[in-house]
Amino acid sequence: MINDAIRQIRDTVNTAVLIHNIERHGFQWDMVAASLDILGDTQLAIEAYQERQGKVGSDVGHGYLDAYGLFQAIFMQQDALTNLAEGLKLSRVRVHKNPDSAYVRNLRTKYFGQTAAEQGDQAEVTADKAQCQPHSKKLLHQTLRLSNGGGI
Repeated sequence: MINDAIRQIRDTVNTAVLIHNIERHGFQWDMVAASLDILGDTQLAIEAYQERQGKVGSDVGHGYLDAYGLFQAIFMQQDALTNLAEGLKLSRVRVHKNPDSAYVRNLRTKYFGQTAAEQGDQAEVTADKAQCQPHSKKLLHQTLRLSNGGGI
């Protein structure tokens, strides 16, 4: 689904009419191309995570890699979608206003994206933190569901 949308956008932007008249359309081709690349690459990462489910052993290191990678891939997709919209001059796209997207983004930032020093007074070590350990499949599956079902 996402890969089809990426392909359609890329085909539209890369047509000779748009390439030769890019300034007339006001598109930022480099931003559009980079955003589409990131969307495709991060989708591969998310699909790899989904394929690994049920196959992951008790290796704690891979669990951390799965958790950090999933959250980072979704975070990057959100930014890429925002940049894609900007590059195509689509001002109505508000990825970060979507409640599901904001929830996932805040989880990533709170637990995986900032050090305690960067969080300052907001840094707390609570029992809530334990729920976000890599072995918490419930959190990872909920995150993936929100990302896929509620839009990026």
